[in-house]
Amino acid sequence: MKRLYRHISQSVCPWNQKFSSADTLQQLVPREELAGTDSRTLARDLLAMTPDVFSRAFKGSPIKRAKLRGVKRNAAVVLGNVGSAEDVAVLTRALDDPEPLVREHVASALGRLVTPD
Repeated sequence: MKRLYRHISQSVCPWNQKFSSADTLQQLVPREELAGTDSRTLARDLLAMTPDVFSRAFKGSPIKRAKLRGVKRNAAVVLGNVGSAEDVAVLTRALDDPEPLVREHVASALGRLVTPD
């Protein structure tokens, strides 16, 4: 057993050597709709996304399990945490979202961004 452990610890796993390839990493490449965007831009885009665009953009993706309302809620939280006055207009438009969960988090984000001045 010690000999086997020493052999494994000194070499790369044969399974990985045989079956790994750069092609399998394609699954980790950001989708075209998301590539090259920072968190604030992505959050603003997600908040404005329609159900049809969401379905097309994330077809076959596990993110669809969160549903559009969950993604928009998370986007509102992001803007509430790292957003700026530039994001107030996007958040204000999102107050009209049909989902109460989204509206609640958008209102919270606006409360964090809007200052008395």
